[in-house]
Amino acid sequence: MDIAAGARKLIVCMEHNTKDGVPKIVKQCTYPLTGVACTNTIVTDLAVMDVTPEGLALREVAPGWTPDEVQERTEAKLIVRGKVPEMRL
Repeated sequence: MDIAAGARKLIVCMEHNTKDGVPKIVKQCTYPLTGVACTNTIVTDLAVMDVTPEGLALREVAPGWTPDEVQERTEAKLIVRGKVPEMRL
C-alpha cells in the first residue's frame, strides 16, 4: 500500500491470464484493492498497456502476437491507436 500511495509512477507486472486461460485484465476489479486509480502501466507476458482516462491503451504486443489476439485474451476493452509495435526483448 505504501508503494501505491507514495509512488509517482506505478508499473504492474503480471501474467496476462490464469493457468486456466481466464483473463486477469478485467473490466472491474473484484478483489480488495491496495490502491485506487494509481497504476500507470501494466506489463504482461502478452502486452504493455498504459492506463489512461479513456481506458487501457495497448502500447506493445509480445513477439508473435497481434493486437486482436491480445484483445481476445483480455476482458477489458483495449484502445488501439494505429500500428502497435512488438516488444523488444
